[in-house]
Amino acid sequence: MIPHVVLLSIHTITFAWYRQHPLHARFLLQRPALLQALKADDEEVRTSPCLALGQIGDPRAVPVLLAGLGEDQPGDSEPDLRETAARALGGCHDARAVAPLLLCLREPALRKTAAEALTAITGQDFGSDAGAWEKWWKEQKR
Repeated sequence: MIPHVVLLSIHTITFAWYRQHPLHARFLLQRPALLQALKADDEEVRTSPCLALGQIGDPRAVPVLLAGLGEDQPGDSEPDLRETAARALGGCHDARAVAPLLLCLREPALRKTAAEALTAITGQDFGSDAGAWEKWWKEQKR
């Protein structure tokens, strides 16, 4: 069980704090409590560390965020958690997230967030056009 103090801390730390204290933010990423919170029973508790991990932008967070996105079984995770994970992946600017986010473009509930995350990661902007994104990605992989 995660101590209430840790959960409260996750909820109260603002994104501005992360930007002002990047060394502390990176230290928190290494702390198991932040990653452990992603396994909590409460969906709201799980979305908070996703937001924090995206703001930190550390590529070590990508595997954890992909799990929140439901990379292995799209549609399996909660919608709010999946949207938050997609947004956070955009903040990590890591190409490992491109293929899973392309799959999210096919889901109406995630389309806009996935497109924004893809734009943040790649610097390209094809809006929500899944076909254009997939064509571009195939060209990049050559």
